[in-house]
Amino acid sequence: MLNNEKHIAILDSYADILPLLNDYKVNYNKYCDIKKQISDLSLDNAEKEREIDMLKFQIEEISALKLKPDEEEALLSEKKKLSNLEKVCESASGAYSALYGDGINAVTCVDKAISMLDGLSKVMDGTEIYNERLNQARSEIYDVAEYIREIAENAEESPAAKLDKIEQRLYDIYKLKRKYGPTVSDILAFCEKAESRLSELETNGETVAKLEEQLKEVQAKTEKSAKSLHDARVTSAKVLDEKIENELEFLEMQNVEFKTSIEQKDFSSDGTDKIEFFVKTNAGLPFSPLSKTASGGELSRLMLAIKSVISEKDGVETLIFDEVDTGISGKTSRRIGIKLLQTSKYSQVMCVTHSAQIASLADSHFLVSKSEKDGVTYTSCRLLSSDERINETARIISGINITDTARAAATELIKEKTKY
Repeated sequence: MLNNEKHIAILDSYADILPLLNDYKVNYNKYCDIKKQISDLSLDNAEKEREIDMLKFQIEEISALKLKPDEEEALLSEKKKLSNLEKVCESASGAYSALYGDGINAVTCVDKAISMLDGLSKVMDGTEIYNERLNQARSEIYDVAEYIREIAENAEESPAAKLDKIEQRLYDIYKLKRKYGPTVSDILAFCEKAESRLSELETNGETVAKLEEQLKEVQAKTEKSAKSLHDARVTSAKVLDEKIENELEFLEMQNVEFKTSIEQKDFSSDGTDKIEFFVKTNAGLPFSPLSKTASGGELSRLMLAIKSVISEKDGVETLIFDEVDTGISGKTSRRIGIKLLQTSKYSQVMCVTHSAQIASLADSHFLVSKSEKDGVTYTSCRLLSSDERINETARIISGINITDTARAAATELIKEKTKY
């Protein structure tokens, strides 16, 4: 009641205009969506050109590498293979060179040793057998050298150049990954989005024009649905004001006038109406916002009057009233009690009261009291039986001493509930 932003919901609840509100919201959401699209596309020329240049650079940088989705994995696999091949080629070539390569090698050294032993055998007996063994060794060395040569030739002459190309390619991919995503697939996805955005920017003049035409159509529909919503609220507000004033008169607030203010505002999620409740509590005074005018007791009765009118429609399950009987007479209290009773047909009503005229109309009566034990104060709340309820109502009527007259009056007040 004190938050004027909630007043529109109270009026709409009474007006039962959910279909109109839903129709408006559909149009309003479309309107907002198109406006956002136009805003996103409508960049100033300098910013637009900067973004176009950046997008072109990014697209060219990525496209220049001609990436494939699984390329990085394939390159790493080939690199591993070539790294092993390079080691095989290096080892085999080195071994062959040592055994039978140009210059000094194992075969040359053995040949020289054989030549020396041939000369030694001419002047010394028993050296022939060693000469034969060296010839056998030379033959073994030669066979091993030929085998190793075939390995070296089969392993490629030099995979180093190809490895260099792969390393460079992986490095180029790594540089792109630092800018555009952790994987090649992410880089390609970034490029695709950049191309799409570039296309939008280069053709956004046409796109904006089309969107603006759509916006005009949707705006007209939104205005029409807002007008229907506004008209329904105005019509319902007049009836609501009249009914609330009737309820206020019943509650002994004859001089209070109630008015629902409806002012126009820009499109919003709940329409183009700014709703606020105003009251005039005394003749000769202007209408003032409800939140700044009503006292606690007046506010409770105003709320009770409003709830009496809208209780069948608003779906509120529980209402709690306090000070609703402040500063009022017995007759007015009875009328408030009757109105609370009527409201309780649609919502659970809890009321804190010191009025017998109100308490006697309740379905259940709880006694709230305080007591002291061992220096500590306790508050208790207890449901009263039928006899206890009569006694408590009589106590409210008569004060300290409960008389038979007060008990009889209490009994009569409680019985009268059936009339309402």
